[in-house]
Amino acid sequence: MTAIENIGSRRAFCACLFLMLGLAQPVHASRPDTLTLNLREPTRPETIELNEDNYWTETYNAAEPYKWLQFGMFCFSHMANQDEEGSGSMAYWDGFTYSQNGDNSDYGEGASSNSWVNHQWGCMAGGGVWTDEDGAIGWMDEEARVPFADPDCPYLVAYWGYQNGYSTCLEVTFADEEPHKVLGTFVCNHPWPYYGNINGDGFARPFDQEGDCFKLIAHAYNEYGEEMGETVELVLAEYADGELRQSDQWQWMDLTPLGSVTRIYFTMETTDEDPLYGPNTAVYFCLDKMQILIDGETEAPPRPSNLSAACGEDHILLTWDAVEGSPIDYVVRLNGQEAGVTAETEWIFERLQPATEYLLEVVARNEALESDPATIVAWTVDLTPPTTPAITAVVADVYQIAVEWDEAADNVGVERYTVYVDGVPVRRTSATRYNITGLEPATTYTIEVDARDAAGNVSDKAAASATTLPLTPVGIAAAETPHHPDRRSYDLQGRQVAVSPSPKSIIVTKGKKHLGTR
Repeated sequence: MTAIENIGSRRAFCACLFLMLGLAQPVHASRPDTLTLNLREPTRPETIELNEDNYWTETYNAAEPYKWLQFGMFCFSHMANQDEEGSGSMAYWDGFTYSQNGDNSDYGEGASSNSWVNHQWGCMAGGGVWTDEDGAIGWMDEEARVPFADPDCPYLVAYWGYQNGYSTCLEVTFADEEPHKVLGTFVCNHPWPYYGNINGDGFARPFDQEGDCFKLIAHAYNEYGEEMGETVELVLAEYADGELRQSDQWQWMDLTPLGSVTRIYFTMETTDEDPLYGPNTAVYFCLDKMQILIDGETEAPPRPSNLSAACGEDHILLTWDAVEGSPIDYVVRLNGQEAGVTAETEWIFERLQPATEYLLEVVARNEALESDPATIVAWTVDLTPPTTPAITAVVADVYQIAVEWDEAADNVGVERYTVYVDGVPVRRTSATRYNITGLEPATTYTIEVDARDAAGNVSDKAAASATTLPLTPVGIAAAETPHHPDRRSYDLQGRQVAVSPSPKSIIVTKGKKHLGTR
């Protein structure tokens, strides 16, 4: 069987596999106004020969004809900054090279780098991005843009040769030397850093510290040869919340934020870095199916209109009118951070805090540009009342009752408490205790307390009964004063007296105390 027949057989097998496993059918990777990188159609050199390990035979050749790899419109740097004397040594390879190796094995035996030197050509996905004969991509997960990989499909292996002072060695230019809108590219983890992040590799330590991160960064130049300053980052591995996260599938790297560019170059960043020698993490990644806009729509879609927000306690439903021109999708943001992408005209922001202000944004996006953002400010509501405050102590005296209660709980916060006596509110307070005064002796009262939050939600009432103490005369029996039969007199020690009040006596009239006068 010839190589071409083998490829055709492989593609037929993959198509059958989609049907058997119920995977998404192949979807065309590009619109008529986009151009997609096709590694099966080399332009310079016109043919690419592979060695027994299925990577390009000229990978270590720095001769002039091999300093760039070209596939139609796409040009990739290969040994572009090296002189020809550098050929033949691993240390002198930098840039992109062509591979159809597909090996995703771990060669880091004993956490060493020795075996990796001869196995630099693999891809964690097991091969390049699979397409059918019409260039349609087969999606493992179309919504998440995870394509099917095929060991017979080629891809580019990128090595960032920073150690030779060539930080821009991973360059992509265009054959027509014109600026183009780059839509994005598929990127996959290379086995060396992937397993090195797990086990270490002799140079690199494992990623096991909170905040460890390994990422790919895209930079761009405009048509005037000026670096634009805008960058796009793709996290390839990170250690967060006690877990190492890194993908073994192809990931789409959206490059539209770079705008219209004449050249892109990639760098890499890792938290495992030597201050003198640079990154310890193996700075490799794999690339396939880059897309650029050619003759398509160059105008941004109009801004979405008629935004409306329906607010709950922990969610907001945002709706808007469909944008004319059928944009591919809408990007929604919460307080400036992207929350998701949808083709619908509504989005539910979830897991929000109650009674909180949020800035909501919607951007209409086609494959070329984004609209200006449409914004609206919305407040989540608070519908949850505080818990019922538990009355913990009631202490009664002759003319007063002291009441105490535990703090009520609320999802936002308690603003105040209201104290009731026999159903009548007598005090609003932020404290958790209150002395109720001016009561009658030997009388039973119903004491209630409720809690209220800032939104006006009121808890159920906590209730308790208490009886004031009776008057207990000390000494002689009570005597009515001549002029006031309802008035009793007491001395300063609280003893009831039978004489008319003196200037230093206390008079109690209908339960109210005051100093007596002659």
